[in-house]
Amino acid sequence: MASLSASPPGSPDPPAPPAPRAPAAFYTAATLNRDTSVGWLLKQGGASFGRVLDQRMSALGVTSAQWPSLLLIDRLPEATSSGLARTLSMNPGAMTRMLDRLIEKGLVERQPCPRDRRAARLLLTDSGREAVGPIADVLATCLNDAVRGFSAEEFATLISLLQRLNANVQALSPPGPGLAVPGTPDAEPAA
Repeated sequence: MASLSASPPGSPDPPAPPAPRAPAAFYTAATLNRDTSVGWLLKQGGASFGRVLDQRMSALGVTSAQWPSLLLIDRLPEATSSGLARTLSMNPGAMTRMLDRLIEKGLVERQPCPRDRRAARLLLTDSGREAVGPIADVLATCLNDAVRGFSAEEFATLISLLQRLNANVQALSPPGPGLAVPGTPDAEPAA
């Protein structure tokens, strides 16, 4: 009768899977230092990046709350107010007021959602579509300025490490009401 083992007789056993890593302890209460604190560095970098973006986007006539919504409406065919609020971690009432301003500017319009009569689908107007190109250009320029001097390998490593960091942080606590984790079904605007 034939053997059911995965390895032929006399061959070495397959290598054991790697042991799980022990949790790293890079920080202790005694060694906390803002110069090496991931949280502090991300907060400061994000705040500085936000100020630069606000300054450059203001030249286009859009605020820090408006430009991400315009880009998402452009890229998500079934965008709704509640879906944008979840994706951008905004209060639904604040999102509605901000969208009202974009509608007043003639950049966005609401249309009935064919799949859900209770929801309104958000669409860019012709003016809104014209505004998105320069917004995306400014964003790309700012992002490229932020990683100036990085090699392609360093850039790929940075993205990989930030994705891992975000996954670790998201695993610590599930999103609360009104918040969405990008890349999950909750992050997509409701139809």
